[in-house]
Amino acid sequence: MVFDSLGGHPQGNGPVSAAGRWAASFSTGGEGLKLWGVKALVRGADDGGAFMVSLHADAGALPGEAIATTGPIPDSILPTAHQPMTFDLPAELRPEARYWVVMAPAEGQSSSLDWAFTQAGVGQGVASEFYAEESSGAWQTYPNSEGGPCQMAVLSKPPEQPVWAVLFGGLAPKPRRASRAA
Repeated sequence: MVFDSLGGHPQGNGPVSAAGRWAASFSTGGEGLKLWGVKALVRGADDGGAFMVSLHADAGALPGEAIATTGPIPDSILPTAHQPMTFDLPAELRPEARYWVVMAPAEGQSSSLDWAFTQAGVGQGVASEFYAEESSGAWQTYPNSEGGPCQMAVLSKPPEQPVWAVLFGGLAPKPRRASRAA
């Protein structure tokens, strides 16, 4: 697992509303990963609103272009007390790259979603990453080492290798040379 801050006790919430979005970064390290989703500690109320969870490329320590998104999710599925919820975000991730998970109201809607945050430095891969809040169209980024990282776990596995790569140590079989009849 490249990022997991779910073990800490919630210290507060990042409210997702029509006025703003919240984001948390993670990095892949030395090998690419196959992301299949994120698990986030959230709560909310059935207010008739909806939210979206998306994966973004990094744009200089800020969320950049969207890579994958869940589509609208109704607030009615949110627990009223903090609980981990899993969101599918399938994507192939490059090695040595930073990505952002962004939670936002669905387009044209409001949301009661609160994304929990925990104390600085708690969890795997957390200390060297960032969290960000967007308000009035501008992102503000903060290092996790100085503040409370959003509580989530990145659910991934290494990219699948072809069977021959595993059996032959990553070497492709060499084609045989045709023999000439004398």
